[in-house]
Amino acid sequence: MKFIKMHALGNDYIIFNSLFEVNDVPPHLIKNVCERHYGIGADGVIILLPSDKTKFKATIYNSDGSEAEISGNGIRCLGRYIYDLGILRKKNFSIETLAGVKEITITENKGLVDKISVNMGKPEFKREKIPMKGKMGDPLNEEIIVGENQKILASCLSIGNPHCVIWVDDIKKAPVKILGFKLERHEIFPNNTNVEFVKVKNKNEIFVRTWERGVGETESCGTGACAAVVVSVLKNKTKRKVNVSLLGGNLEVLWREKDENIILTGKVDYVYKGRLSDSWLLSQYERD
Repeated sequence: MKFIKMHALGNDYIIFNSLFEVNDVPPHLIKNVCERHYGIGADGVIILLPSDKTKFKATIYNSDGSEAEISGNGIRCLGRYIYDLGILRKKNFSIETLAGVKEITITENKGLVDKISVNMGKPEFKREKIPMKGKMGDPLNEEIIVGENQKILASCLSIGNPHCVIWVDDIKKAPVKILGFKLERHEIFPNNTNVEFVKVKNKNEIFVRTWERGVGETESCGTGACAAVVVSVLKNKTKRKVNVSLLGGNLEVLWREKDENIILTGKVDYVYKGRLSDSWLLSQYERD
């Protein structure tokens, strides 16, 4: 079973190509593949498949084995993979995900791939679409009670997957691990949620740390960056085109006014390629 490991600002993914041959990684083995001591190590796994709607389909898994609707960084990694390996040498193409068909754009500099953009579509604010429990109230101004008496004011929305955005005064001291863990699994989110801790620098730049659903804190999160920018715009804190600074580097997010689509842009790189051995796979069944 051959694979290539890629990352987008430290948000790393293992890609298996099942376009032409079966490279089936059972969900119960995903967490073992992503485990950083006994496996390859990654925030998630992406399996490239043929699609009935467009040429390509991506099945995306979090490191805990749960399936994800979409990953902004992951889908950009897959976009470069498809282009660089010559599977499709076009600078514009689409990939089907559980969150819909996403458009990829390749930008080159001096003949080499420079940045990968993905059209993430429109944000969703309806409670039942995020999804969130409760029939009343504005998800963009949601008071969430954590524990017995801690009240958190959050802005919740979907970028194809659920997000909970919180403002902080000090991004370095943000309680990402403690509060992120609690909010991810809060009863108000039936499918759990990603959590963004956001600090606004100015109208053109924000700082974001993300606790990813099914993963934990990551170096960067594409959909998290998009969610943070959308809320920042709605709260009149930034313009529509924003540089998002994350632990792993910078992403560019544009929330277009004309059609409300979100364009996520940034760099993607390779880590290494390899193959899973038969002996390793057998050892994982023994572990289970």
